Amino acid sequence: ATATLPVDPLAFSYLAESAERLHDTATTRDALVQYVSLIDADARERVLAIRIARLSLELQQPAVALTWLQRASAGTSDIDPDIVVLRARALADLGRIDDARATIAAARAAAPNSPALRTAERQLRRR
Repeated sequence: ATATLPVDPLAFSYLAESAERLHDTATTRDALVQYVSLIDADARERVLAIRIARLSLELQQPAVALTWLQRASAGTSDIDPDIVVLRARALADLGRIDDARATIAAARAAAPNSPALRTAERQLRRR
């Protein structure tokens, strides 16, 4: 269904869900990338960008994950602990431990009671 034009954007969403159930991370991510390129909903795009970043990290592609995390956080000044934690993980995977620690520290200053940020901070201390 995704190879025949015109393609309903939902076909890519369904493909991603099916591929994810089959643990086909690369197909899942690629289908989500196609889906995001065809839709116009900001909130949905943000959620999908975070999913694509997570999948990119599973595929050991932290630079790709950072690109998608940048897209997920564009246009908002809110601190999203999920995005911060993923960004720190991607930076650490790239060997940029000091940048990862600084990312978590800045977010902790803005959201000191976040359990996700506290956990990420502890994990980075071990690296």
